[in-house]
Order: sequence, then C-alpha cells, then structure tokens
Amino acid sequence: MSSFEHKGENHEFTLTNRKYLSMSGVKEVISYNEHQIHLETVQGSCLVKGNGLNIQHLNLENGKLVVEGEISTIDYNVSGGRGFINRIFK
Repeated sequence: MSSFEHKGENHEFTLTNRKYLSMSGVKEVISYNEHQIHLETVQGSCLVKGNGLNIQHLNLENGKLVVEGEISTIDYNVSGGRGFINRIFK
C-alpha cells in the first residue's frame, strides 16, 4: 500500500463511448486482467468488467486511472466485498 493519504479526496469517473474510462480517487488495483479490473477507491470497492481491458495510465500517488477497452459494467460494493444477502445472513 502507498503511504499517500486519500483523505477528503473525491472519486469520479468519465466513461466515453464505453471504450475509455478515466477515474480519480483510486487507492489500489487489487486484481486486473483483460476481462475485469478490481479496484479499491476512496468510496469503496469497484469492479470494472468488459473485454480487452487495458490499463493505459495508473498513478496511485494522485489516485488517477485510465482504462481502454470495451467496458460493459462498473459495479460498486462499498461494504468491501460483502453483498446485501451476505450481510443479512451473517
């Protein structure tokens, strides 16, 4: 983990034509392949899914990420991986 603090930082993203994703507030890339990118952001866990995904730019010091590829889904799970059903049936 980076020693850089993300306190008070905003998280936002811009998706252009479902082929170009620019994101801020990224703390960590947990896993990455051509079909999905699992991220930790200042707003929680984020999963980007698609085909031919490629990280074009990553700078964790300033929280910036740029992804190119065919993006089909951007999914957030702020609870850190425990879905709604899992929280009900602790």
